[in-house]
Amino acid sequence: MGRIINKLKTIYIKIDDCREEKLKTFLANDILKGFDEFKNADDLRKAAALAVVNAVSAYAATYGMPALTDDVKNQIAEQSAKVFKKLNKKLQDKLNKKSKAYLKRHGEVQGD
Repeated sequence: MGRIINKLKTIYIKIDDCREEKLKTFLANDILKGFDEFKNADDLRKAAALAVVNAVSAYAATYGMPALTDDVKNQIAEQSAKVFKKLNKKLQDKLNKKSKAYLKRHGEVQGD
């Protein structure tokens, strides 16, 4: 019974290491950082936010709410784009941070 538990523990550690080393690093450095480095990233964020604002405004108008002006929609979209950019950066930082168990297994010291 002890051998089975040790084997399962070893498998779990290998999966956790793979997640830490490959998946999280890939998401943070290749996907999210790549999107930030894309030259039209801010325009895409603003366009996506503007599309959502327009959709919500149109839906709210069906219930008799007054429509938002284009100026207000643009301001909402610009601020949303800034928030998305900050969230993307924070998510990258969080994904790049290694767990305490991983650092302990590999003898690394965490630098904050």
